[in-house]
Amino acid sequence: FPFRLTEGQKTIPIQNSWDLSFAEKWGPSKAINIKELKSWTDFEEESIRYYSGAASYSTTFNLDKKQIDGHTVYIDLGNLFEIAKIRVNGVDLGTAWYPPYFKNISDCIKPGDNKLEIEVVNLWPNRLIGDSKLPKDKRYTQTNVEKYEAGDSEKLLRKSGLIGPVNIICKPTVIRLFEGN
Repeated sequence: FPFRLTEGQKTIPIQNSWDLSFAEKWGPSKAINIKELKSWTDFEEESIRYYSGAASYSTTFNLDKKQIDGHTVYIDLGNLFEIAKIRVNGVDLGTAWYPPYFKNISDCIKPGDNKLEIEVVNLWPNRLIGDSKLPKDKRYTQTNVEKYEAGDSEKLLRKSGLIGPVNIICKPTVIRLFEGN
């Protein structure tokens, strides 16, 4: 497990702002810039609060040569809901679909600025809850599921998106040499 504390390990929080974009038909029509990571359900805008689907986060982080050389470098996405596809400097690192949400990024980072892209997909309930507040002809979804009613459904909203904190973890690479018998 890569997050066991080791001597010389460094944790570097990503504290830059993030560009966040949603599928245009289902969410805000333009990307937004956010200073902090939080659940989509904590936004005031209904197009984000009740959004269900994929949304893309992007930011940059900077590493210097000393942080990379002789280290195995990981990204730890912290908390997210539900599934994330991760790219660093255009390299697809695959999908993280259960906690802990981390990946080894040693092979795709470089000294200087590095681009991080995370596509997060949540579940459908938030859209159904949002739709329950709309007239039938204005709803985004058409379903026979009538689990959510307009009254007290707000308390049933599910956290969604990248919550974080997002950290870079640099662990010294240990090479052990064993002598034969």
